[in-house]
Amino acid sequence: IAFNTTGGGKNDRAGDDKFGSIWTLDVAFNAGGTAPVSADLKHLYDGDAGDNLQQGVRSPDNLDWSADGSIYVNEDRSTTFEGTEASVWKVDSSTGDAERILVMNRDAALPEGQTDKEAGSLGAWESSGITDVSELYGNTPGTDFFTVVQAHGVTGGAIDKLNLVEGGQILRVSRLEQDSESLQGVNALQGPDQPFVFDFGSTGFTSIAATVEASRSADYESTVGFYLVINQAGDVLDPVTGGVLKAGDAGYAEAALASSNQVTGSILSRQDDQSATETVVFEGFTGGFVAMYGTVLNTGKTFFSPEAANYDRYDHFKYLEPGIVGFEDIQGGGDGDHNDLKIILTLA
Repeated sequence: IAFNTTGGGKNDRAGDDKFGSIWTLDVAFNAGGTAPVSADLKHLYDGDAGDNLQQGVRSPDNLDWSADGSIYVNEDRSTTFEGTEASVWKVDSSTGDAERILVMNRDAALPEGQTDKEAGSLGAWESSGITDVSELYGNTPGTDFFTVVQAHGVTGGAIDKLNLVEGGQILRVSRLEQDSESLQGVNALQGPDQPFVFDFGSTGFTSIAATVEASRSADYESTVGFYLVINQAGDVLDPVTGGVLKAGDAGYAEAALASSNQVTGSILSRQDDQSATETVVFEGFTGGFVAMYGTVLNTGKTFFSPEAANYDRYDHFKYLEPGIVGFEDIQGGGDGDHNDLKIILTLA
């Protein structure tokens, strides 16, 4: 049996259980199968532990234990969401490892006469209900699902005319895995003498889920994020003027860090000598490239993967291998080891 506690971070009704938990219960019955004789209760996933919180499963709600061995979990906001919209997660039923596989798209056009009164309220559209229906379509388990969007705040039009409550959709989701062949070009432009960028535009996708492993070996604490650039050189669009700013131009840093140029809500940060893996969803990069920035919290300095964008003109993001980059957090390069924060991004 799999079940969850959704948590209660918005009103403190759940005590220390702010972000919720996922549990499994293994029950053994007597020889006749008429009465339970023992049970093993396992705390499979703790949303309040370690780096989970906003980076992991938040407010787990409806779930389905698929024949592929994974537990598929919806999010129903009972704590404040930050960074990423409500999602659907795939949780390993043995280890509790969680992977975000679907993210709510709030840009969908609403039917005539309908409005979203909670536009801008992260998580207001919840993923509610999921079941594996792969067998109905003759596919292997974990391939096809029915799931539901419960769009809180969407009213008007046919909703009001039919005396309904709010908007929503029933969806069939198929072929959840990403086509690895379509991702081959993402790292193609990386190299020792090039600004470290990802060519996400080459995939033709509008969003990509990636596994990111980050490890830190440094006294200073840094955070690393991702931003949209328009070419391999790392030029950005100025959100105020609409013009193009080259790396090194005045105003480049402000434009690169503007919300309109951010492609994921995830900011990577690790404790010293700590390594951890998480799922990151990149969005909003259609036809473009993605570069990286790192902010050193101890000094307040921010560095960018295009070398020319840094005030010290040092390459703080060193290419190590395709999809692997090392960050140096000291002005001018410091010890030059580029292992202050090491990031490995796996797309397929």
